[in-house]
Amino acid sequence: MNSKLLYILLFWGFILSGQLAEGQIRVIDNKGTVSSIDPSKWTRIGVTNDIYNKYPGNVGIGTTSPVATLHNGGSTILGMTTAINATATYTVSAASVDGYSGVVITQTVSTAAVTLTVPSNAIAGRRFTITNAASSTFPLTIGTYTLPIGTSGEFVWNGSAWSAPSSAATRLVTARSIYGGSFDGSADVTGVIASTYGGTGNGFTKFTGPTTTEKTFTLPNASATILTSASTVTVSQGGTGLTAIAANNLMYGTGTSAVSLLAPSATTGAILMNTTAGAPGWSLLSGLPATAGTLPIANGGTGLTSYTTGDLIYASSATALSKMPDIATGNALISGGAGVAPSWGKIDLAAHVTGIVSGANGGTGVANTGMTITLGGNLITSGANATTLTTTGTTNVTLPTSGTLVNSGVLIGITTLTTSSTSPYSPTVGTTKMLVYIVGGGGQGGGCAASGGSAGAGGGAGGLVIDYISHSGSTTYAFTVGAAGTSGGTGAAGATGAGTTFNGVTAGGGGGGSVGNATSFLTVAGGIGGTATGGDINVPGDNGGAGVRLSNTTTYGLAGIGASSPFGRGGPGRTTSTGAGGAATGYGAGGGGALGSTSSAGGAGTAGVIIIYEYK
Repeated sequence: MNSKLLYILLFWGFILSGQLAEGQIRVIDNKGTVSSIDPSKWTRIGVTNDIYNKYPGNVGIGTTSPVATLHNGGSTILGMTTAINATATYTVSAASVDGYSGVVITQTVSTAAVTLTVPSNAIAGRRFTITNAASSTFPLTIGTYTLPIGTSGEFVWNGSAWSAPSSAATRLVTARSIYGGSFDGSADVTGVIASTYGGTGNGFTKFTGPTTTEKTFTLPNASATILTSASTVTVSQGGTGLTAIAANNLMYGTGTSAVSLLAPSATTGAILMNTTAGAPGWSLLSGLPATAGTLPIANGGTGLTSYTTGDLIYASSATALSKMPDIATGNALISGGAGVAPSWGKIDLAAHVTGIVSGANGGTGVANTGMTITLGGNLITSGANATTLTTTGTTNVTLPTSGTLVNSGVLIGITTLTTSSTSPYSPTVGTTKMLVYIVGGGGQGGGCAASGGSAGAGGGAGGLVIDYISHSGSTTYAFTVGAAGTSGGTGAAGATGAGTTFNGVTAGGGGGGSVGNATSFLTVAGGIGGTATGGDINVPGDNGGAGVRLSNTTTYGLAGIGASSPFGRGGPGRTTSTGAGGAATGYGAGGGGALGSTSSAGGAGTAGVIIIYEYK
């Protein structure tokens, strides 16, 4: 930093009119001693208190040999003012600029823009130092000059504006080596950082890498060539030597040169095979050379070289195939038995046919002896006179010489529907009458409370409806099979089974059994049996058995038995230890009740059913 001009404040003594000679100056030094200044050396400027020395020489302080206009041979203390700034701007006042040689600013908020006020005396050469205190938290900016924390800058008034400090670098007393280059602070470090210092040794190498977190790239401990996108990876480098490969091309090697490509064959089904030149190529099976030979059985072939029209191939041994030539029309292929070759021949009904020929295949469907025909189903003959014959079991019938025999009222099919469907039911072709059994879903058994001796009641059975329906044409019938009651939870009453419907007739579902009592009631009621309406015969379902609480002991209780239906058995009530009731079986039956001191669920009921008997 440049030496500061020392302004010495000379305190003027009172000019005592009548006691001092004209032009004399009285001065009081720092010890209070009053003395007069020889006016031949110092002269007062006008009416101000400013003085100047008339001698043109240098002024020395602490030295008898001054070498400058003002030479201080000791230390110099310059007056500095201080400021703590908490705003984004700060203006050094005219009073500070005129009365101090600098200011120390402590900046506590953000980077501050500092403005230096024009000095009252605008003569060029005035110097003013701005220091950014070490305790600051942000830098200062003075025009385009930035003053970091803990640094100072000297600004010079050029007569019209303040000039920023010189940017000349400070030179190190002893130069240092940085990454192999000498650095003394007077100039930037230039040159290329050698690889021994972690550089590349090449001023034209540039790397880009991860942008978020640090990544590790491991290179081999050997000299090698890095593969790049700027050149094609050769075969010796583990590449192909190609810059592009067309879709569906096959690659094959040619030594150290770039690999060659084989384009797809234009013919579907072509196979890849070797050529005389050694390179692969496409070929059709029809183009296989004669030297390829016959494909043996072991390789999936036949071992045969020719065929005659009509030949059949059969295994003549475990490792050979043979040809069996065709013969005259009407002959059938007859097995020769296990391990024996087949042969052509006529069908021998006695030797080759077993069982009874069905009516669909031209037989009677039953075994017959002599001249008696035993009917196994409907026998219909055409003629002018229609005759209807109804058979029961095995009936001997003497056929008329003319007319029609019709076997009516015969059962032709039984269908059981166990699940609902959005598609209606279509009877078997030929059906004229249907006897339909409709059963509702069974109710769930009642659960038991978490109390000793709590016994749930049994679930009710679904109702039964029997309906006799005359059918004609292509009439279809909507139906719904009632679901079983199963959703009642632990410690809750059993769920009710759903109703089953067919052709508008409904068999109601059985009710759920009551939950076992946890306090005082002796019995709880079983589920009510399902209703039955609209059919030719309507039978309501049976009620579930009551649950009986005998005491507060776990096993002293009678869980209700689920009600049985005509097509299902009710679930047993729990009898021994704490647990759920027994599940029903079959169709339309109720579940058994739960028993014990642990909250349990009743046994599940069973879904309803529709059973259809179809008659001609």
